[in-house]
Amino acid sequence: MVERDHPNFVQNLIRFHDAHQGSGYWRTLVGQVRIMLDAEPNYTEADLRRIPTPTLLIAGETDPWAHLDQMLAMRRSIPDSEMLILNHAGMAALDNHVVQYSRADVVSPVVLDFLARHEGAAANA
Repeated sequence: MVERDHPNFVQNLIRFHDAHQGSGYWRTLVGQVRIMLDAEPNYTEADLRRIPTPTLLIAGETDPWAHLDQMLAMRRSIPDSEMLILNHAGMAALDNHVVQYSRADVVSPVVLDFLARHEGAAANA
């Protein structure tokens, strides 16, 4: 069904994953994601409140796996968190999921700024 209905998405999966994992790996990945989406996310707000490390949440506005409501809930629950949601990250679903690639021009400076402001925080957590 994915191949028939979303051939561009499949080509992106092949490009991003098969090159590193072997030919046809994208099929395994789609199966794993399907299983995961049935059970995940399985964290609670209490779990998120216990995250001691500064956290930067990043997604495209129409990311199919990290939708806006989920990102907002995590932002509200993780104590020292920030959020970057990119509008116009790309037309393809995958572009909105991998904004670090599709919009590196926007994401990279934000990540570098975040890391500079929180240097050493992970070691102190």
